[in-house]
Amino acid sequence: MSPANSRPPGWRLEQHDIVAHLRLTGDWIDCETGIRSLNEVHCILDQADEATLRVDVSNLGQWDSALIAFLKMLHESAVIGRSRPVRIDDDGLPDAARRLLGLASARTDQATGVVVTHKSLVTRVDEAYFDAWSRALGVAALAAR
Repeated sequence: MSPANSRPPGWRLEQHDIVAHLRLTGDWIDCETGIRSLNEVHCILDQADEATLRVDVSNLGQWDSALIAFLKMLHESAVIGRSRPVRIDDDGLPDAARRLLGLASARTDQATGVVVTHKSLVTRVDEAYFDAWSRALGVAALAAR
């Protein structure tokens, strides 16, 4: 895609009760438009405040690592250094973007070579539920003796 045909990347945040919609538009191509700044990410999260931040890509054009880098900054900044984390709902992302974001979010511990990934909120809730259920069954089995 030539720079003449590209649409500049953009975002618009719309607050709807407890959900803030982050609408991404245009072409997010690194070599043509660069990477968004960390200041933009902080601005978005500050405006979203404690709402769930839902990422809407329905008007997104072409994308590459510029989009993935932006989303990675968004995810990391939503948790780090905030008194209350902002929950990010990016279920509407294209599958390829979701997979690349997962790979970008995985980090390798240099000392052990172990790969550590960030678990989604749903995964953490599921694990907590099954852990609590297992403990309850263990207590019930002890009480039945």
